[in-house]
Amino acid sequence: MKCRSRRHGSGAAEPVRLTLRLPADTVQRLREVARQRGLRVNGLLDEAASLALLEYELMRRLEEPGAGQG
Repeated sequence: MKCRSRRHGSGAAEPVRLTLRLPADTVQRLREVARQRGLRVNGLLDEAASLALLEYELMRRLEEPGAGQG
């Protein structure tokens, strides 16, 4: 599943550099997954972060008073 980042469209925020410290085997596995999806590791991590944020926002909305009623 490929997700396109909306941040790089019109009105997009400037990208920010982030340094991660990950175990070498995790980095190698990320490289392999990215390669199989036709992405760079940065793109793969961008997709993963977008999905994590989407899940977070959904869970917050579901926990709001009155959510799911109606």
